[in-house]
Order: sequence, then structure tokens, then C-alpha cells
Amino acid sequence: MNMTHKRTTPSGSSTQTGGHDVGVHDRYRTSTLPLVAGVAAFATTVASVHADFFQVEGEGAFAFVDINPRHIVFTFDAGVLDQIGPYGFTSVVGEGVQTFTLDPIHDDLAVNATLFGPDPGDTIAGSFEGLFYPGAMNGTSAGVWEVTGATGIYAGLVGGGVFSSWNVVLDQAGGILGFTIQGDLVPAPGVLAAMGLGTLVLTRRRR
Repeated sequence: MNMTHKRTTPSGSSTQTGGHDVGVHDRYRTSTLPLVAGVAAFATTVASVHADFFQVEGEGAFAFVDINPRHIVFTFDAGVLDQIGPYGFTSVVGEGVQTFTLDPIHDDLAVNATLFGPDPGDTIAGSFEGLFYPGAMNGTSAGVWEVTGATGIYAGLVGGGVFSSWNVVLDQAGGILGFTIQGDLVPAPGVLAAMGLGTLVLTRRRR
């Protein structure tokens, strides 16, 4: 005896209980296909994202803001002379603090700098920390840095890298400096998540 019976669903379609219902299975499979395709597309997007390396070399002027027995505060404004990478930086400005230490060879260095792109609204702000090696009228530095903010065409980028610099004191007001900044930039995790959500939405709409 066939124990399979039918009942009517609220939508008016019929399902079978106690037997195999091909219609329900097909509807479930069809409804999940867009989601699976979207997830696969997002995975492909994430896999294709890679860090973009850049190197910036520049030169400019620095000015002393405060000099006391504990530290030296300075500002600087420099132009980009040469660069490698896709970002098109044009200048770097910022403020730094050279903190004196008991070490006869080096002092501590902390700098907040902004790299400007083609337009004034295109910026990457970074926090730079390292060691400063002072000379009689000059000095060098080296350290690491990380992105603290980005706007315009760089919005959503994160990352960091290393830096080095040199400076020559010309007078009591300040002098000249040069620098090299290297780094790798990638979209922030939140940006990747938004890209993935957009991919899912577009995939479902196409279906």
C-alpha cells in the first residue's frame, strides 16, 4: 500500500510527506544558487586583492618649533621627487618630536605626517616612530610607520612600512631634510566586507 499522502501549502502548491518531493528540493536548490554564486564571487574578489607596494623619495625644509632640554619639536614641508607605485603622491607635510635619551648614539623620534595625492583632498595620514641619530649639524633616522587615516581616492586603505631620513641644520630656524618612505597598502577589512555584500546583492538581482 502507498502510504504517501499530499497536503496543500498556504501558497496553494502541494508537497508530499512520507515520500520524495522533487519540487521542494528543486525550489530549495534554485533559491540557494544565487547565494552560493555570490559567496564564490566574493571569495574570488578577496583572493585577487593584493598589497600595492610604493616608495616615495622627497626633499624639503624643516623648521624648529620648540627646543628645550627634553626634546625638539619641528615641522616640515617636502615635495616628492621620485616614486614607485600607483598612488601619485605629490608632497609630504607633518610635525615631529625628537626626544632626548640617555643613549649617546640615538634619540627617540615620533612623527605625524600626511602624504598628499593629486588633489588636496586625497591624503594618507601616518604615524612614524623610530630612532634619530644626531650629528654636529646633521642627522639621520630610520623606523616604521602605519596608516592612521585616508581620504579621497585613498579612502579605505590601510597598511604601513618603513622609512628613513636625513637632515642638515642651516641655522637656528631650521634646515633641509630628505626622506624615503616605503610601504604596502590594502583595502581595510570593512571595505572588503562592503565589496562582498555588493557582490552578493548584484548576484541575487541578476538571478
